[in-house]
Amino acid sequence: MADSAGPDLRNYRVDFSKLTGTFPGLRLRWSVRDGIDELVGAYAKHGLTHEDFLSSRFVRLRRIRELLSAGIVDEMLRRQASGHLSATEAGAHTRC
Repeated sequence: MADSAGPDLRNYRVDFSKLTGTFPGLRLRWSVRDGIDELVGAYAKHGLTHEDFLSSRFVRLRRIRELLSAGIVDEMLRRQASGHLSATEAGAHTRC
């Protein structure tokens, strides 16, 4: 990180006043709860679990640590000629 770098001060709050001002009669039919239910259903349908989302399959830093530990990449994250993925490791990372 650069010496002059500070905390990220960006704000991700959203103001929908322009939307309601432009479309005063707009009534949204989809709620956050509906979106959550849809995602949970889709994850279950495809066999995704909470553990999947905590694994190196979805957490990039965990994957990098695996590759480093196995000697597949070096500290600069460059693939090493001697490092290779087993069929299990390769399949686990690319499975969808």
